[in-house]
Amino acid sequence: MPVIIYLVLQEVVNENQNAKFFDVHNVKSIAEALKFYLENPKERSNFGRKSYINYKEKFQESENNNKLLQLYIKLSEEKKSSY
Repeated sequence: MPVIIYLVLQEVVNENQNAKFFDVHNVKSIAEALKFYLENPKERSNFGRKSYINYKEKFQESENNNKLLQLYIKLSEEKKSSY
């Protein structure tokens, strides 16, 4: 899903990669972000694809569980070697 966003969540979105940012106090800014997606269906699709890839790489439960397990293993090995 392509995104328009006010608050910047760097690990979720990257401006002009998978999101269009806007100024929450500027209606024209919001309209321009929406207009971009309406007028650029290929870019809208690319932004959506990039968002999905970002989600799969950073937020899938199985991937996060694997990273957490690797961290536990590393910390356990470091603790053992410090004895």
